[in-house]
Amino acid sequence: MGIEILYVFWFASIIMVGGYIVWIKKTSCKQSIVNERKVCEERIKFDSDIIYKLAFEDELTGLYNRRKFLIEGNDLLQSSHLAHQYALLSINIDKFTFIRSIYGYHTGNEILIKTAQIIQELTAKNGICGRRDDAGFAILFQIQEVGDISLLYESLAARISKIKIKENINYGLQILVGAAIYPTHGSRMSELYENVKFVEDQMRKNGNKTFQIFDNELKETILRQQVIAMELQEAIKNKEFILNYQPKIDTLSQKIVGMEALIRWKHPKKGFISPNEFIPIAEQAGLITEIGKWGLMEACLQNKAWQDKGYEKYIVSVNISAIEFYQEDMLDSIKETLKTSGLEAQYLEIELTESMTIIDKKQTIAKMKAIRALGVKIALDDFGTGYSSLSYLKVLPIDVLKLDQSFIVEIERDHVSKCITLSIIDLSRLLNIETVAEGVETKEQAELLSAMGCNMIQGYYYSKPIEADLFEERYMKIV
Repeated sequence: MGIEILYVFWFASIIMVGGYIVWIKKTSCKQSIVNERKVCEERIKFDSDIIYKLAFEDELTGLYNRRKFLIEGNDLLQSSHLAHQYALLSINIDKFTFIRSIYGYHTGNEILIKTAQIIQELTAKNGICGRRDDAGFAILFQIQEVGDISLLYESLAARISKIKIKENINYGLQILVGAAIYPTHGSRMSELYENVKFVEDQMRKNGNKTFQIFDNELKETILRQQVIAMELQEAIKNKEFILNYQPKIDTLSQKIVGMEALIRWKHPKKGFISPNEFIPIAEQAGLITEIGKWGLMEACLQNKAWQDKGYEKYIVSVNISAIEFYQEDMLDSIKETLKTSGLEAQYLEIELTESMTIIDKKQTIAKMKAIRALGVKIALDDFGTGYSSLSYLKVLPIDVLKLDQSFIVEIERDHVSKCITLSIIDLSRLLNIETVAEGVETKEQAELLSAMGCNMIQGYYYSKPIEADLFEERYMKIV
């Protein structure tokens, strides 16, 4: 045992680095005690360097690993004492898994190494960098103003996009970068990381951004949307939706000729929530079809109930979203609704937006024809706001064209809006399509539209959307 026993307390060292426990042991040798100590010290130093690299460095790129980056980042922030601004950036190589599957792991690793080198070069003077995960890196660097972040992003994007491993191969590398600012968006690395991750999630969902800086208002909006999405499920179960009705007035007789059913959400605690807010969320959450089917059924049941009371028979218009329209069972759903409610098809009108009709023209026109074959009318809503031309009207199987409010608002004082509106009305008349002007708010607008030959008017000038009981009281007349 000899030397080993003599120096057991000196040789037998337990070193903990980053949660790893390592036993350093020097075997016996025939050197002098002084030489033995020197050899052991060198061995311990060598082993310590290895342990440090294993614990704190990324093996492939040599950058800090996630753990070390967080430690160094927190130290850097704490030492600044809020005197400086720092930006935390997450950098992800877009579609890296796909690129590596095509060109192989070796090429993928080379891309990561070159990316790391670029990041190091651009942040060496005023920041630190690390590798977070497979294709993700992170930077924490000092900034003078928010614009510094954009400049760094542009430099990174430009240089990384030009990475070449093999000649004549363009990998089309693109990076997704999310950023959060210290101390505005957090005083610790964990807070900044959380907000950067939020930004990353939003970019992936939207799919139309490659760079975004965290925004507190945006986060509050998204969190509110998430709450609404959860509450919408309860709203469906608890039957918290109601339909309001807005009359359509004939421009010549000035009498009601129909009504549009508009959904409203009466939240038990928050009151009425605007459909402009909850409808897009319902579409994203996959709830719009169920809500839409309820709205269609409720409108048909209500219209039939009014007819059964002996009131004059009117057409009720119901909006259908693109998601509902392209469901395979859409036509069967309309048939079932008419059968269950007992409403004759001629008293139902389905409203589609102009943008829906250009998604898949062939399929759209076929479905529109199938709906009309049932006897149901079709109205094209918001015309003039999409990408179709007036000539497109001749191929669409529609009965009614609704002029968008954006034209109506300017019709009195804007010559272009007036000319466009008049052209649409004249062409619709030639094609035997009725026109409805929506969003009419003044007497002058109503008179001008009537003089142009518009068939129907809808808007606050006559009535805002109101609940069924009040609508019945105001507009329903016994035949």
